[in-house]
Amino acid sequence: MPLAFQHLEPATALHTGNFDTWQPARLSSWLGASHRVVKLLSSGGFGHVFLTEHVSRGTVAAAKFSLPGHPLAASMLRHEASVLSHIAHANVVGFRELGVTDEAGTYLLMEYAPGIELDSWLQQHGPMPPQRALGVLRQLAAAIDHLHQLDYVHADLKPTHVMLDEARGDHIKLLDFGCAFDSRDSRQSREVGGTPGYMAPEQARGEQCGPAIDIYGLAALASELLTGHLPHSHTTRSVVRAVLREPPALPSARGLLRPGLDACFARALHKRPRERFATAHDFVDAITAAFAS
Repeated sequence: MPLAFQHLEPATALHTGNFDTWQPARLSSWLGASHRVVKLLSSGGFGHVFLTEHVSRGTVAAAKFSLPGHPLAASMLRHEASVLSHIAHANVVGFRELGVTDEAGTYLLMEYAPGIELDSWLQQHGPMPPQRALGVLRQLAAAIDHLHQLDYVHADLKPTHVMLDEARGDHIKLLDFGCAFDSRDSRQSREVGGTPGYMAPEQARGEQCGPAIDIYGLAALASELLTGHLPHSHTTRSVVRAVLREPPALPSARGLLRPGLDACFARALHKRPRERFATAHDFVDAITAAFAS
């Protein structure tokens, strides 16, 4: 449901790198006559995301700007736009348009996903109760399987890329497709990006990757959601080594005891991709059955 402009906080100037002089009015002018910037939503190493409002309709959207003079950031944004333009799903943030400005560089206009990042929710509350967590995981599985049916792989599943809207019954939106790739294109399926702790072994080694890396990433996220811990809780420096060489810590090792639950996670986190579940729904169905028993 669109948010009324009067209920949103006013935009403020940024104080990050080349964005020091960016003012809401200038940002709005770069977006054209149809949108105006309301506020900063998030900031990262490759750019910034702003909440915008459509001037005549009053609807809101999110505008992601790449850092000026940063070719890689602009390239990643164009790539993300290309992927999102082919996807339409209730649990995936929607594509609006891709634009280029003389001063601000490339920007991507997307659906605004209200709520809280799942990572922030976990930091505030700790592990999510199982039945509630399963509801979140079912939605993620639906989004992931939809991507795979279209031959896309997200490749960077983690709580910071999931928005949780508690006001809408824990409705989730999957975000950030900068690492996503077409699994049919072998050139894009090597040295796939990702985040240590959620990366599958073949991803960490820079080998040929496919949809199975999303099954691994979903299982790592599910472990964190249910137990508060990743399967490999090492430092960033050593976690990749652990993913490659060590068995994952299963739910029982984190105090979560359910018949058959360890076997579900052991399969989803298997070192060999062909041994994992075929679909995200298969994994979530299996852990749902373990909790039901």
